[in-house]
Amino acid sequence: MIDNRLLEVINKTDIGCLPYYGMMPSLIRERDYKFGIEIGVLMGGHAKAMLDNTNLSLLIGIDPYKMYEQDIWGVEDQEGFDNIYEFAMGRLDHERYEHLRMTSDEAYSLLFDDEYDFVFIDGLHTYGQIKKDLDNYSKIIRKGGVIACHDYNHESFPLLTNAIDEFAGRHNTKVNVYEFHTIYMDKTW
Repeated sequence: MIDNRLLEVINKTDIGCLPYYGMMPSLIRERDYKFGIEIGVLMGGHAKAMLDNTNLSLLIGIDPYKMYEQDIWGVEDQEGFDNIYEFAMGRLDHERYEHLRMTSDEAYSLLFDDEYDFVFIDGLHTYGQIKKDLDNYSKIIRKGGVIACHDYNHESFPLLTNAIDEFAGRHNTKVNVYEFHTIYMDKTW
C-alpha cells in the first residue's frame, strides 16, 4: 500500500516530469509507431503518457522493482518497491501494456527474437548497464526506429552520457537532445 508521503513524491514526480513525458508520445504519433519497450518504469507516469496519448498496439515495460540502493525516492526497503510496483500496475492496467518484472538483461533474453519500433531506456544508470542496454536493445529495434534515453547530460550521471555518446559514435548516429535530459537516436544501420 502506498502511504501519503510516497503518494506525494509520485504526484510531484509526475508534475515535474511533464516535459519529459512529451517526447516519446510525440515521436510515436509522428512516426505511427505501434510496438515499443520502456526499460525503467518505476511509478508508471511515462508509460501511462505513452499509452494515453498514442495509438500504440503494445508497450512492454521492464522493471524488476528491486531495491539496489537505500532511500531512493523515499523508499527504504523492498516492501516499498513492491508497493510502487502495485501502484504502477494499477495505473497501467491497460490492454495494450505488458509488464516484465525482471532486469533488462533477463527481459532481453525473452524478447531478442522480435522487432520493435522503439526502446526508451531509463533503467539502472550505471555505465556498464546503460552500455549493455544500448547494445542489446538496439539489435531488436527495426531500422527507422528510435533508441531513446533519459538523464543525458544530467550532472548526477556523467558516465551515462559517456556511454550514450560512445554508442552514437560507433553507429554514426546523431544524439537528438530534448527537454529534461531526454534524447533519442534514429536507428539507421
